[in-house]
Amino acid sequence: NVIELFHRGRMISVLALYTYTGFACWRHVEGAFNADTFLEAMTSMLDDIMQPWPLPNSILILDNCGIHHTHEALLRAFIESKGGMLYFLAAYSPIDSPAEPGFNAFKNCWKKYGGLLQWLDLEDAI
Repeated sequence: NVIELFHRGRMISVLALYTYTGFACWRHVEGAFNADTFLEAMTSMLDDIMQPWPLPNSILILDNCGIHHTHEALLRAFIESKGGMLYFLAAYSPIDSPAEPGFNAFKNCWKKYGGLLQWLDLEDAI
């Protein structure tokens, strides 16, 4: 899931992996992710945590954002090479996403404390 926020006047997009234990890892870019930067960030993060089925962190569930499908074959091949599985949520079903409560909490925290977070380096703020 991608979260867009502002830090010191710059738009930052945060891509995070959310597991059953909470946020596992994240990457960010100034501006927005595109299909190529999404694939690069995902494979980098998944390389660190993806495990073979049926171990924890063996299934990746994505929503139907366009950039999730652009390089779907490459992403699926990468995940399957790790023994994992890739699934997509049904269209227009954010309520089914187990990550939504975590991302909503992150966004609400950023809105509430954004003024204070501006003083931190971006890595520390996120």
